[in-house]
Amino acid sequence: MKIRNLLPIIGMIIFIYIILRIGISTLIDGLLLINPIYILINLVLVFIAIIPPIYKWRIILKNQGVDISVINLLKIFLISTFYGNITPGKIGTFVRVYYLKDVIKKPLGFCSSSILIDRILDFLALLLFAMGGILLISSNYIWLFWLLAAGFVISFVSFIFLINQDKNKFILKFIYRYFVPNRFKAMAKENYLDFYENIPKLRTLLYPMFLTIISWMLYYSLPYVFIIALGIKINYIYFVFLYALSTLITLIPISIAGLGTREASLIILLGFYGVTASEVVITSLLSFVLFVVVTGVIGWYLSLKWKVQYG
Repeated sequence: MKIRNLLPIIGMIIFIYIILRIGISTLIDGLLLINPIYILINLVLVFIAIIPPIYKWRIILKNQGVDISVINLLKIFLISTFYGNITPGKIGTFVRVYYLKDVIKKPLGFCSSSILIDRILDFLALLLFAMGGILLISSNYIWLFWLLAAGFVISFVSFIFLINQDKNKFILKFIYRYFVPNRFKAMAKENYLDFYENIPKLRTLLYPMFLTIISWMLYYSLPYVFIIALGIKINYIYFVFLYALSTLITLIPISIAGLGTREASLIILLGFYGVTASEVVITSLLSFVLFVVVTGVIGWYLSLKWKVQYG
């Protein structure tokens, strides 16, 4: 078995270690402190939280001249959430390309452009939040802030370069000529042309970027509701920034759905504000069950019953 196939197991080992270190009885006692009303609130919030990312994706597609029903986008989003949650680094979310192709009957190159743009916007917003999280920890980690800031600038410039065909044509032509094997040249050229068909302009992505920020804040509201339920006093914006920093860490492909790496990083980050390890795990687990499992189960069911909804 290859080492990369074993990497996702690391997160599970970390998670089991944390559970055993805290104690199952301690976690059960903490869970019993949660008023069921907070679970119901978050159950509603789960479905509210998926509205902005779907709307954002629809706007990107409309800028590409594609009019697709919200029903189809909702189905594809939930299916991709399921696959994203069972793959390291959420790479499975790119299954959206194939489902979108099934609906709009466009080439894979064209279908991949809106999804890649959507994921890059998510990453850029996450980097911004994570930079805020670094500033909240300690001045001793200011070097990490500048590292993330450099990563943001590089990612943003690369994004502008990516969506501007006139600017990247020379370099991509060089890569195509000298690095793409001859047997793949025809396919690469076709996908390149399809990718840049009606590619959105940067100015049209300002509103989708705003929706991306709203999406992340709604997503982080789920665990924050449980933070309130446990009687923990921490500023909401502080919590969002710190949780975003943890999310960035979970993108390292050593766990499934961030299990283990998320809890370990949150224990350290929220520990700066007096949140105990057991409170972190309770908050993380309940959020995981409500968002990941609920949307994942629905997505799994929809993948089995997949059918394009016209109209």
